[in-house]
Amino acid sequence: MFGADFNQDSNLSKISQQRTWLKLLYYDEKNQESDVIANDYFLSTQGRHDPLEELKATIEAYYKPFGIDPNTHAMCQFPARYSWLSRKLELKGYQPVNPKCVNLRKSISDQSVDSISLMFVGGYLSNPASSFGHSFIKLNNHEQTKNNLFDLSISYGADVPENENMFAYMYKGLFGKYTAAFKDKYFFTQDLVYSNNEFRDIWEYELDIPKEKVSMFQFHLWEILGKNFTYLFLNKNCGYEVAKMLEIILDQDIAESSKVWFAPVESINTLAKIDSQNGIIKQRIYHPSEQKKVYKKYQELSEAEKVTSAYLIEKGMEDSNQTYKTLNTTEKTNVINFVIMYYNYLLIKDNSIQEYERLKKKALIERFSLPIQRETELKFPDVLAPDYNDKPIIFSISHNTSKKESGYYSMGFTPYAITSTGNNNLEGDELAVLNTEIGFSEEKLFLKDFNLISIKQFNRYSIPFEDEMKLSWQLEISTKNVDIKNERYDTFIKAGIGNSWMPTDNLLIYAMLDASGHSHYQSLIVSPEIGMRLDIGVAKVMAAFEDGYDLAKMRRYHATKITSNINIGKDMALFLQYEDQKDECNKLMAGMRFFF
Repeated sequence: MFGADFNQDSNLSKISQQRTWLKLLYYDEKNQESDVIANDYFLSTQGRHDPLEELKATIEAYYKPFGIDPNTHAMCQFPARYSWLSRKLELKGYQPVNPKCVNLRKSISDQSVDSISLMFVGGYLSNPASSFGHSFIKLNNHEQTKNNLFDLSISYGADVPENENMFAYMYKGLFGKYTAAFKDKYFFTQDLVYSNNEFRDIWEYELDIPKEKVSMFQFHLWEILGKNFTYLFLNKNCGYEVAKMLEIILDQDIAESSKVWFAPVESINTLAKIDSQNGIIKQRIYHPSEQKKVYKKYQELSEAEKVTSAYLIEKGMEDSNQTYKTLNTTEKTNVINFVIMYYNYLLIKDNSIQEYERLKKKALIERFSLPIQRETELKFPDVLAPDYNDKPIIFSISHNTSKKESGYYSMGFTPYAITSTGNNNLEGDELAVLNTEIGFSEEKLFLKDFNLISIKQFNRYSIPFEDEMKLSWQLEISTKNVDIKNERYDTFIKAGIGNSWMPTDNLLIYAMLDASGHSHYQSLIVSPEIGMRLDIGVAKVMAAFEDGYDLAKMRRYHATKITSNINIGKDMALFLQYEDQKDECNKLMAGMRFFF
């Protein structure tokens, strides 16, 4: 049978249902089909829907003679399948890479891979598609320099036409109207986009995987790169498919196909859980954004060095001031190194401004006149890896009291939330979607709040002499129960824009001008808002104060909201919230949050 001696079809049936075979096919057992929609990924016409038929066709193809172009033979096209099958069946004459597979042999020899890393990119609130983060894979070659930018990276993304508008993107992404594929790029292209252009942090999780599994992964990349999938924004997105790819060489799953919602950070959290049992993570490496590196470099300068740097950047190297001349050699080196770094940063933002390039060259000439000095590596000791942050799914239970209403309890659920008072690396930024709270008392069950989306983005990294003002902003779309007894709801949209400052590492202060429209009050409110966020380790406090004017009702408006959060464990926190708003009585809410 199939040119070799096999026991019987029942053995093949068992093999076709084994975990690794189904993973190699990206077979979704719930939907009874593969996530791959490219016909050339299957050797059987029924292969996308029938793992057994694909297994039979794969074995048959192994024994077919090589044609005019040997590289088109199944043995050359699907090396991972045959590598795995060689441990399940006797494949006569099997070699990991057949000598006739010239293209495959060249690809493997060109890429020396020592280990594999799962990469996680922080959320980018300026783009809805990137708000929840992004993940990709990096193949490491340790013979080169550490974290080498020429390591190969594997990313998964939708094939989106240029200039696609946001509404078309959201519709097509939600309903599977895009195709997607895995693509390989050098890591420096990922670093350029995320760290340099979008100023997003990247976390690297280097995995402790045996060499034979690393080779298996390389074989599979040869099979799957460029093959089309259907892209779904909510669940079968970059985080999900990257996780499914890694599952081929991991002994445990890090993606759950049954979930309606899948955020990239979930695979990181699952990987960390596996690591606590099996030690699969070799190391966590932080790649800070270019913006953070420039800010950190500036913070490490002495006051005299800061003043001199500001002067040189404002006046140019031709007019070096007396302060610079009085600095010692080390201080001059620190100043010039920062000036060069700053101009690199400006050129990343806009490389069309030739003046930046000219000023950078002047600074380089000055640097060449100074002695050689090893530059100290920037350290970010307080930045936690994403798996040490709060998990994104929140369930809460609380007790609510006010003078106007008798006390009642409420339960809340948020499928994805990074909160301003949570334990995370966003330092006050917030992204929460579909937050729903149900209230209940002895008399009734009712909807307390429904928050479609809440976004806060603060500018924390600024340098005094920057020309460009980086704005802070917020957006909230919600429905709130403002009169529980009479079941009256207020649906509103609130937006604000302003600026923020961090006078110390644990204190954020901001000021914004807000505008909001309310259905219940039939109000259009414009109000200045000032606020602060205080971070004292396990406890975080966010306070906001508004005092403005209702343009529809021609009267003053004021509101106060104070929220505190105290972590009492890895997945649990106490919270306390106080609200005081015109036309409503003071409200106090206390409860527990649980993170999943």
